[in-house]
Amino acid sequence: MSTFATAVVNRPTRTANGMRAHATSGHPVLDLFYQIGAARGQNIIPTFVAALVAHREWALRVALWARDVRGGAGERQLFRDIVQYLVVHDPLAARAVIAKIPEIGRWDDLLVIEGPLQAVALAMIAEALTAKNGLCAKWMPRQGEIAVRLRRFLGLSPKRYRKLLVELTNVVETKMCAQMWDSIEFAKVPSVAAARYKRAFNRRTSRYADYVALVKNGLATVNSGAVYPYDVLKGLIGTNVAYDAVEIDLVVAQWNALPNYVGDASILPLVDVSGSMTDPCASGLSALDVAVSLGLYLADKNHGAFRDTFVTFSAQPQLLHLKGNVVQKLDQMVKSDWEMNTNLHAAMREILRVALAHQVPAAQMPRYLLILSDMQFDACVAHDDSAIQMMARQYAVAGYAMPVVIFWNINNHDNIPVQQHASGAMLVSGFSPGILKAVMKAEMDSLTPLGLMLSVIMDPRYDLALAE
Repeated sequence: MSTFATAVVNRPTRTANGMRAHATSGHPVLDLFYQIGAARGQNIIPTFVAALVAHREWALRVALWARDVRGGAGERQLFRDIVQYLVVHDPLAARAVIAKIPEIGRWDDLLVIEGPLQAVALAMIAEALTAKNGLCAKWMPRQGEIAVRLRRFLGLSPKRYRKLLVELTNVVETKMCAQMWDSIEFAKVPSVAAARYKRAFNRRTSRYADYVALVKNGLATVNSGAVYPYDVLKGLIGTNVAYDAVEIDLVVAQWNALPNYVGDASILPLVDVSGSMTDPCASGLSALDVAVSLGLYLADKNHGAFRDTFVTFSAQPQLLHLKGNVVQKLDQMVKSDWEMNTNLHAAMREILRVALAHQVPAAQMPRYLLILSDMQFDACVAHDDSAIQMMARQYAVAGYAMPVVIFWNINNHDNIPVQQHASGAMLVSGFSPGILKAVMKAEMDSLTPLGLMLSVIMDPRYDLALAE
C-alpha cells in the first residue's frame, strides 16, 4: 500500500463527543464485522462491497455469522439485503450463501430472493416440504403474494397447499388462534415464543401457573436456546408493565436457563448509559435496552471474582454490586446514577481508585474490561487521547497491567476506537452474547481485533462451497 493510501486508511477522526478515534479499522472485512451486528435499519451494502473486494471469502463468512441466530449476531434483514445484492452482482457467491440458509438462518429467508436464483430458492423449499420438513413448513406463508408464488411453483391448489402446511406444522400460534390453550405443552414451546407469549399463556389458562411452579422447583424446563438477554427482559426495561408473580418466575427461570458463555472469566462490564444510547436500534428496542440486558447477563453469568459487578460510565460513574434474582438486579441497575453522558475517563478513574484504596493485588484485577456502548466517548481534558491510549495511561500511572479491552458496538456510528492490529483489544458487535465463546477462547499473547474476527468467522459452521 502506498504512503498516501496508508494515510487515508489510518486517518484519525473524532467521536460525537470529541474523543480521538479512527475512521476505519484498517481492514474492510473487520469494519464489516464490527458494524454489521449494530447496524439495524442502516444501509450495510457499501461496507459489505468494500469487504467483498478486499477478501471475498472472509466477507461472505461475516455475512453468514451475522445471520446465524444461535452462534452469531442473528441479523435477519441486513443478511437478506446482502443476499439480494449477491444475487445481482455475484451469483456464484449467492448460490453458496443460499445453500447455507437452512442451517444458519430461517427457511423464509429463501422467500425474499428474487431474480435468476429465485427458482433455486423455491426448489430448496419444495424439496424440504416433500421430505416432510416441519421447520420449513412453519416459516411458509399461508396467504399473500409470496404464498401464491410458492404454491404455483409446487403445482398445488390453494386447498392442497394449506392442507400440506397444516399437516406438517405443529406450532403454538396455531393452537393459540384456535383457542386450544389447554392443549399447549409449555415445556415444548420454543424459546422465543416462550418469552413472547408468557402473558397470554398466564391470562388464558391456569395450567400455565402450574407449569411455572414446576419450572421454579426444577421439575420442568423452559427453552432458552435461541433467545437473547433482551428478549427475556423485554417488557421490564423502560416500561410501566406490571408483571405478576407467575410471569416474574418465568422470566427468572428462562434467564437462568440462558447459555453461559462467561463461566469463571475475570470480566468487568462497563455499561454506557448516555443519552445517545436511548436511540432506537431495532423495532421497539433502544441501544440502552440492549446494553443493560447484556451488562446484566455478563455480571450475572460471571462466576469469577467480579460476579454481579458492573460499572456505569457517566459524569459520576458507579461500580455497583447487584443482589437477588434477575428482576431484582435489573431494578438495581436502572435505579443507578445515570447522568446521560459518556465519560469513559471517569469510569477508568473510579475502577482504579477503588483498586488502589483497597490495595487490590494485580492478580485479582479484571482480566477483561468489556465496554457496551455506541463508542461516542467524551474527550479527555488533560490529554488528547484515544480511548485505548487513555486507558493505558491511567493503568500505567496506577501501577497495574493493562487488561484486555473489548469494545462491544451496540449502535453503529462512523468511527472505530482501535485498528486491526491493536494488541490486547477486541472489536465485536451485536445483541447476542454468543460472541463471548470466541472471546474466551482467544490466545492472549496474539490477541488483536483482526485475530478475534478470524477466530469467529473461520468456524467450520461458516464454510462455503465457493465455485470459482
